[in-house]
Amino acid sequence: MKLSCSTITFDGWPIERVGKLCAANGITALEIRTGLESRWSSLEMSEQEAAELKSTLAQYGMVVSNLGSAVAPRGYEAEQLPLFAQNLRLARLLGTSAVRIFLGNFPNHPTIPYQTPDDAAIIKFVRECCGMAAQQNAEVWIETHNEYSKGSVLRGILDGVNLPNLKIIWDIIHPLEEGEEVGQTLATIGGDIAHVHLKDGVPNAGHPEYIYTDLGDGELPIAQIVAALQARGYGGYYSLEWEDIWKDEIRHLTADLVIPKFATLMAKLK
Repeated sequence: MKLSCSTITFDGWPIERVGKLCAANGITALEIRTGLESRWSSLEMSEQEAAELKSTLAQYGMVVSNLGSAVAPRGYEAEQLPLFAQNLRLARLLGTSAVRIFLGNFPNHPTIPYQTPDDAAIIKFVRECCGMAAQQNAEVWIETHNEYSKGSVLRGILDGVNLPNLKIIWDIIHPLEEGEEVGQTLATIGGDIAHVHLKDGVPNAGHPEYIYTDLGDGELPIAQIVAALQARGYGGYYSLEWEDIWKDEIRHLTADLVIPKFATLMAKLK
């Protein structure tokens, strides 16, 4: 069982501090969310800086599992292709072969107005991203998020694109928020899952988004999900995506507290 962690919770940390905490808890990869505060998440990173980052991570027995980009088309948005290309460049420099994208609208986004998603145009956009990625033997990973949280919805995108380097990040909270049970998600996209985001939470009465909780205090069926994936022969990373910089209800639960709990939980589920 391979463990990874998103750098969201480490934003602003020295990379050596990140490496020490991860290595002490059996985490062997970082999922770098690009464009945040830390220099080591910058899309402007030079080749030398990338080489130094790879070397530092290697000292702690770590690699980069994938990059988490902010690309999020609602249709064919050509203006987002350069951002995807920047992420591809950095992925190559850091030795990873996967770049995450979103689809659709982020709920209540403060600066980006809502736009009705156009599946046919999204498929065209994603096909173009996959073509760009294929030139460096890389993959495009769509995250279960926004209007495309459910496997039943993403199936149409996967089938429409129909390219082997398109895969899925299963962020386990979002399909459940949309009312899709674990078995339904696995039935529709189980064979396309390349990466898994773990977290915990509880339903929020009257609201579509869950309230996030400490690991083990919520209602997400983490044990069921891990068992089902292991039974299917899943070989990707289980990645802790801890959004304490954005979610007020878990802001007090910093990486120093949560990473050891994550490691303990996953050890029990092996």
